[in-house]
Formats: sequence, C-alpha cells, structure tokens
Amino acid sequence: MEEYTLISRDHSSYVVSLVKVERSTVKDFIETHHYSQNINGVLSSHCYGVYHHDILVGAAIFGRPAMAGQSKRYTDDPKSLLELRRFVAIDNTPRNFESFVISKMLKHLKQQGYKTIISYADPGYGHQGTIYKALGFSYEGQVPPQRVIVYNNKTYH
Repeated sequence: MEEYTLISRDHSSYVVSLVKVERSTVKDFIETHHYSQNINGVLSSHCYGVYHHDILVGAAIFGRPAMAGQSKRYTDDPKSLLELRRFVAIDNTPRNFESFVISKMLKHLKQQGYKTIISYADPGYGHQGTIYKALGFSYEGQVPPQRVIVYNNKTYH
C-alpha cells in the first residue's frame, strides 16, 4: 500500500491509499459506479483500489488489450503493453483526482516493466479523453464503433 496526498485548489489535502487488489475487491464498486456497469469479459492482470479513510473511492483494471491485434500496432513486445480497461472514481473526489491516481498506477506499472499503456475514451458516453490528455497520452485517432451485446436489458461491450 502506498499513501499519497492530493492538494486541492483551496489547499486542503486529500489523502489516498493506492492498493494493488484482487479483481473481486473492485468488481462491485466498478459495476456500481462505472458507466458500463459491468466487467464481464474484461481481461484483468492488474487491479487497483484507491481508498480514502479506508473507503473505496476509485478503482482500475488493467489487462491485455480487448481488440485483437492492438498490441502489434503499438509495440514489438506485447508483454510490455497493457490496456486500462476500466477506471472509475466516485463523484465527490477533488479536482484532478483521476489523473493524479492514474499517474501513480502508471508509475507502478512502469516499475514492473510495462512500457506502453493504451486506453479508449468513449464519445458515445460524452468522454473526450480529457484525463488521458492530462496524463500525456498521445491521441491515435478514433476507432470504428464496436458491436455490443444486449442481454436481459444489460449492455456488454
């Protein structure tokens, strides 16, 4: 567990603990707070929980890329690449919270030998990649819309 302090614009501090956790630890949190409301089919190799006063306030899942062949597009060494498959934080976290904690996760993954992290912003849900821009990700273009499966009134993508 690593502890970090985010200083907000009003100079108040927000202390968080970043913990590498099992998928089962963040499953319900992500399915409750993430716009997709599911992690079914999400390949995961690294999961993180972000805690504030021992309360889970954010979570992330990193794993192999969802789309076949994406590794080849970005690297000759597919074992050095991960995709940020899910990230979510509760709404009442401080400004820049998302980019702050993701940057700490990326640093941790880099120490483990990962060189390339990819992710996607879904404009269909109003996401424009603002957090990724703040983190210094490069924009590589828009991918064609993907098919989704709707089963029992739940959408899976």
